[in-house]
Amino acid sequence: MENKVFLQLALILGGALLLGLVIRTWIIPFLFKIANKTKQQGDNLILKSFKKWILVLMLALGFYVGEKNIPMSDKYHVWINQSILLFYIFCATLMTAEIVSGMIRVKTHEAESTVPSSSIINKMARVIIYGLGLVLMLQTVGISVAPILTAMGVGGLAVALALQDTLSNLFAGLQIIASGKINRKDFIRLDNGQEGFVEDISWRITTIRNAADQVIIVPNAKLSNMITTNYLLEKKNFTAHTDVFIERSNDLRKVETVTLEVASQTLEQVTGKAAAGEVAVRFHKFGENSVEMKVNFTVHEFAQQSLIVHRFILQLKERFEAEGIRMANPVKA
Repeated sequence: MENKVFLQLALILGGALLLGLVIRTWIIPFLFKIANKTKQQGDNLILKSFKKWILVLMLALGFYVGEKNIPMSDKYHVWINQSILLFYIFCATLMTAEIVSGMIRVKTHEAESTVPSSSIINKMARVIIYGLGLVLMLQTVGISVAPILTAMGVGGLAVALALQDTLSNLFAGLQIIASGKINRKDFIRLDNGQEGFVEDISWRITTIRNAADQVIIVPNAKLSNMITTNYLLEKKNFTAHTDVFIERSNDLRKVETVTLEVASQTLEQVTGKAAAGEVAVRFHKFGENSVEMKVNFTVHEFAQQSLIVHRFILQLKERFEAEGIRMANPVKA
């Protein structure tokens, strides 16, 4: 009799495993084809997570169905059913955390300036989901969470006092993200002169990568109190500029025309795009024996700034010599 019962259990488990393989091999890929035709990414994330867990979920379901025929005390049946329920809650918690985390990344990709791709968001979302899953598991086994929450509230005050700096950085990071003024991939300059692209805003620090490919680590609390310039908050471009000093005796209109031509050609050579509206030549002020002129370039990549200025200076000097335009010594200005 016992052999027959265990044979039934084995058959049920085998059938559940086979059904799980069928779902994973044929049904889920078919659903993926349908989901790929929609603009929403949430269904893809759900299917991807479900595909990862389908086999163990089906085995647990098969064991839940088959163990009822095993002759043993009712309390053991209750323990087994409770354990399977806990396992399902555990799996659901992990799946939900994975799906929510994926949705945050998708939203970041679609609207990066609005929802920053910061690890603090993913981590906090996971912590909240894990906490809810733990509460459900405790409630399932009959453990009241009220006394635990009360004890955590009392102990939390002591922990908060001991972790003032950590909590200060945590809430400062949340404030930075909520304001939307500093996002991932923004180019910022701090009031201490350091500048670079924001790589991440974590629960304690913000990492910035500068032009030398070095990582600058700034505590969130300190960053929130700094005067910060965000070059990409509204306009997604950079400005490169250089000063040119010419003698007063030059024809300024000719100087302006020649400089504008050289600047436009240089910008087009570096960026590969027409330079209309992205170059400005302005006479700035008179010196003792010279006129100071500023040349501004609008570029869309940070690395292009120094290259444009470098090539512009080389080509402008050659063109000025060919046109007979005399440059001045800025020391005399």
